[in-house]
Amino acid sequence: SCNYSVAEYCADIVEVVSQICDKSGVSHPNLISESGRAVVAYYSALVFNILDVTRAQTSESAPDTPKQAPQNLLNLIDVNKTLSKKNLQESLNDAVYYRDQMRAQFFYGSATLRERGLAEAWFWHILTRISKLISDLDEVPEDLRELSSTLVDFYYGNFSLFQSLPDSWAIDQLFPVMPIHRRDEPPRQRA
Repeated sequence: SCNYSVAEYCADIVEVVSQICDKSGVSHPNLISESGRAVVAYYSALVFNILDVTRAQTSESAPDTPKQAPQNLLNLIDVNKTLSKKNLQESLNDAVYYRDQMRAQFFYGSATLRERGLAEAWFWHILTRISKLISDLDEVPEDLRELSSTLVDFYYGNFSLFQSLPDSWAIDQLFPVMPIHRRDEPPRQRA
């Protein structure tokens, strides 16, 4: 129950068993508790193949841009030019806004697929630069703390979480994941 701490719960159980044994004139038993995940966590391992990877669209180098480009694409390029440690939040907000504007232009037919693709490339380039600048800061603004979680790779595996790892969904336990290959190499990308 959420109304008990583990220590209070154990004390209550021991007290009740003790009272019943005393009342019945029976010697006190040795109480043994199964401690859930701590006892059974290492009884098995789930090994599976990675089927596919969706790579984060990070880019160190600035994308090429045609001479004739929509204003929102040019605005993204300006955001990249003016990006500094002093305007990280403003640059992120502007990049999201202009990227969304380019998506809307594409949706309504006033931007080409190439222009939308360039806007996405510039957007991810700006996010990569912001992420690098954040890593140099002593104090990261709250709104920017989760930026690095958007610049991750997604790995797709073929397994059933519900059959193999019931604790992860049933009782909200974290399940550690690690590779079985290339363990002697440091990770190069967040996933």
